[in-house]
Amino acid sequence: MNKLLAMMVAVVAMMATGLAQSAKPAIAKTNDGTFVNKAEVQKAAANLKATPALAVSGTASSGYFPVFTDGSGDLTNSALFQVIAPTTTYLGFGTTAPAFNLHFVSTVDPAAVAIDGYGTVGINFIGRRAEGTLLNPSHLLANDNIMAMQGRGYGATAFTPYSRAYMKFFAAENWSDTAQGTYVSLATTTRGTAPATPAAERLRITDAGSVGIGTITPGASITSNLLSLEVNGNMILTKGSGGAITFQDGTTQATAAYNLAAADTSLTVAGTTTAPTIAVNTAAIQARVSGTCSAGSAVTGVTQAGGVSCGTIGATGTVASVPVVVANLALTGSYAAPLLSTTLYTPATTGFYRVTVYMNVPTLGTCTSAPCTSEQITLQWNDGVSTTSLTTATCNLVTPCASSVVTPIWVASGQPITAYGQSYSSGTAPTGGSYNAYVLVEQL
Repeated sequence: MNKLLAMMVAVVAMMATGLAQSAKPAIAKTNDGTFVNKAEVQKAAANLKATPALAVSGTASSGYFPVFTDGSGDLTNSALFQVIAPTTTYLGFGTTAPAFNLHFVSTVDPAAVAIDGYGTVGINFIGRRAEGTLLNPSHLLANDNIMAMQGRGYGATAFTPYSRAYMKFFAAENWSDTAQGTYVSLATTTRGTAPATPAAERLRITDAGSVGIGTITPGASITSNLLSLEVNGNMILTKGSGGAITFQDGTTQATAAYNLAAADTSLTVAGTTTAPTIAVNTAAIQARVSGTCSAGSAVTGVTQAGGVSCGTIGATGTVASVPVVVANLALTGSYAAPLLSTTLYTPATTGFYRVTVYMNVPTLGTCTSAPCTSEQITLQWNDGVSTTSLTTATCNLVTPCASSVVTPIWVASGQPITAYGQSYSSGTAPTGGSYNAYVLVEQL
């Protein structure tokens, strides 16, 4: 400011000298041939009073940019301070010790840099980076940091020298005018991390658009380019916001699928996650029965592998004889006329058989000698030695007959067991009506 005022004084003096020379043409010649009026010059200089156009109204400090304080041209210090370092210049806003090229300091909340845009004006923060020098720039190299937005904080005694959280933009390849791939990195710092430890990358968006959380190479393990998200760690879907995964076909899954694992030794789970296999432990679970027994024998046991143990049937066999129903017939007759002889069963195997008869009266007849107990069913068979009726079933029309239930009959193979109805013995046979006889034949 002092230099500026001195220059203005000199200019005013020169103007005054010119005016004095034009008013009084008295001339005195100098050594170089110039003629001046010394008396008038001295008089003019003595009477000269110059008022500066700019004046310092406050304290003028080195390094501050001046700012007008009124309309008269008075100057004072502004909030902008300049520091010229050996290799660069730092500007500070609100600080006399800027640590960056442009350093803002504020004690008012919020400390912010605001840009307003109107109409079609877009708000942009643009970072430009080149290798080389200002006079000789060169292309970016792969993994060059193009631009970063960082967060640093104050510890116990000073600000940290490293970013504690950031979002950075990197070159994904060596750049040219036709190849300019990029990727984005987001990083945070774990609690308790030492101040000298840089922040760790947590999320990456690759040049192909894939997102990796907990991994910087999402999709590296597969050859498909369809992968959009890879999470290295646990992922939780919160129920409060829906908590479901929606698939491309519109279906959703709100709960986890069953974790395919064997709960005990009865099953064995193997294979892969995409093609699992399940096998049965035959030492714990019975296998499918696949064995058979020959004719005349029966299954007495089943092995773990599905085989069977067999035994023979009969008095001398290893398996006790169990009655087998071989015939179950219904016979209809009339009280007045005998029922024609009917074959109940023709055995294919010689042995003991048991015959049971039960009768009822679907249509009542007329009884002259109550209680009409003389209606009978007669059983007949051939034992292969003689043809004879070995037993007669006498029925009272409402209960099982006293048939061969008590005395099994011996019948040879191929010899039929027959039955017919008749009315005889004491009493008078009923007239009219009909009866039904139900016959059961069992092989013993």
